[in-house]
Amino acid sequence: MRDIDPIDYVQKHTDGRGVDVSFEAAGTPESFESALEATRIGGRALIIGIPAQDRISFNAHSLRRRELLVQNVRRSNGETRQCIDLLNRGRLKIANLATHHFPLEKIAEALMLRQAVRTTW
Repeated sequence: MRDIDPIDYVQKHTDGRGVDVSFEAAGTPESFESALEATRIGGRALIIGIPAQDRISFNAHSLRRRELLVQNVRRSNGETRQCIDLLNRGRLKIANLATHHFPLEKIAEALMLRQAVRTTW
């Protein structure tokens, strides 16, 4: 899919609206910019990737004009094992987090349900 422009792809598949939430996980200036551009007006961009440099830049006017919420997400590889252990021991109650289950071939139906519910972030 490297030949596909990610912003064009998102715009095409969201009827020009953009995504409610974007997840940037590569830590590159290009992926940061793409995550912001793919996010709808009033949407949220989650920054997960760790950039090589301590600073990243963005178009402040675009963020302000589109009322984007940019949230940095701290992650730690050390916490993953602990969470899995808690799940395995039944210490985390997560059964109610998933309200529906869909096989991968019914992804369109699942996304339509999400749209109908209008979950807010």
